[in-house]
Amino acid sequence: MGATREHIVQRPGSRDPGAQRRAVAAGDEAAQSSPPPSRITSGDLDLEARFKLGQALAARVSDVTHLTEAMATKADLTELTSRRFTKPLRHIRNLSTRLYAEWLTNGSVMTAKQRDFISRLGVMAAVEGLSVGELTRSYLFFRDATLRVLNEEIARLGTSAAVATEARAVVRATNDSAIVRMARAYDARMQSDKVRVLAAGEALRNSETQLKAAVADISDKNAQLMEASRQQSSFIANMSHELRTPLTGILGFTELLLADTSALNDEQRQAVIEIEASGHVLLTLVNDILDESKIEAGQMSLEMGRVQLKDLIDSVVVAMRELADRKSLYLVATVPEAAQVLGDQFRLKQVVTNLLSNAIKFTSTGGITIACTGAGEYWRVSVMDTGIGMSEQTRAHLFQKFKQADSSMTRRFGGTGLGLAIAQSLVGMHGGEIHQDSTLGRGSTFWFMLPALNDSARIEPAARNSPPALASPE
Repeated sequence: MGATREHIVQRPGSRDPGAQRRAVAAGDEAAQSSPPPSRITSGDLDLEARFKLGQALAARVSDVTHLTEAMATKADLTELTSRRFTKPLRHIRNLSTRLYAEWLTNGSVMTAKQRDFISRLGVMAAVEGLSVGELTRSYLFFRDATLRVLNEEIARLGTSAAVATEARAVVRATNDSAIVRMARAYDARMQSDKVRVLAAGEALRNSETQLKAAVADISDKNAQLMEASRQQSSFIANMSHELRTPLTGILGFTELLLADTSALNDEQRQAVIEIEASGHVLLTLVNDILDESKIEAGQMSLEMGRVQLKDLIDSVVVAMRELADRKSLYLVATVPEAAQVLGDQFRLKQVVTNLLSNAIKFTSTGGITIACTGAGEYWRVSVMDTGIGMSEQTRAHLFQKFKQADSSMTRRFGGTGLGLAIAQSLVGMHGGEIHQDSTLGRGSTFWFMLPALNDSARIEPAARNSPPALASPE
């Protein structure tokens, strides 16, 4: 778009402005001694006709642009009439029409900077995904609109045939040259994008290769870890069994010694009692380690059946009452007769025993209350104590393995920190949840939820949803 140098026909006197000025000066001197020319040359008439035509075209720059847009709209070139293309296209069309007008008025031609600006439309089309065919049609619409307005002004001014023919030829040739430049810019940008896409694809393939290698490495390490875990669990299970066998024998002998009231004096009897107590602690530890290794290895199995919670909790209270009496703690259990669940009685008894044992261990004054209440389709078993309580920091990792409040707590009260982790796993295997609430210095409450079982329907824990979240007790 716009006039190019190769299509300009030099006007008389416009080739060398300096020579023109000298000629004018010489003409002024000659005018003092020579008579005025008798006629105006055809070249002067062509210059004047071009000048008038250029001025007329410059006054109708906006008409050319609007006419081009109307043609694009009628041809349903929606991309060319969209907001992202309308503004740059108007700039280029207005510039090109003014360049035609400037060529007609003073013979100026398009600069390299102006050509680059017009060619930039090809780059923009490539970036925005516009087809080169639609962009070419827009150039042709602009050419036709320019020729239409130009012909209207030629007819209105009565421009000579020679000037009119030359002006039309320049518009056509310049527009064709602009299409070529646009296409080259479009192709160059597409090639550049293609190179970038290929580079990005190569980088992506390299990343995928590295990712696959990393995944393979992780899988291999995971397999090694699983094998190590299996071997560890197998070792712990075997060692636990080997430890439990002699421990059972030791405890059996202590029971026999204590049963014979005449065999021991008071000092010996007290020593045997301490041996028995230590043996029970060690046996509990071995059992906890064995249970945890089974749970971690996925080898823990449950013997499911109807469990009467009242009978289960009463039996635990009877077994633990002596420990509570030694510390002068009250121990109260309130469980309705109808409370029953589907589960493994031995494992549920293990959970209640663990919670009650912890409550007694960490309570110095007051006592422990066990309550069982209905909560929708679940039974909620709560163990509330008036013990030392826990801080927020301690509660955050309470159910983690081998975790207690702090090292001084372990030295003071004993234990390994496995009991609550095992209890949480066992309750989860029954389709329930275990929670806790505690205030430092004011005691703690632990409760777990289990799906209820009644005579009209047998509830399969594995098929039920998790119990709803409940508010902490007052």
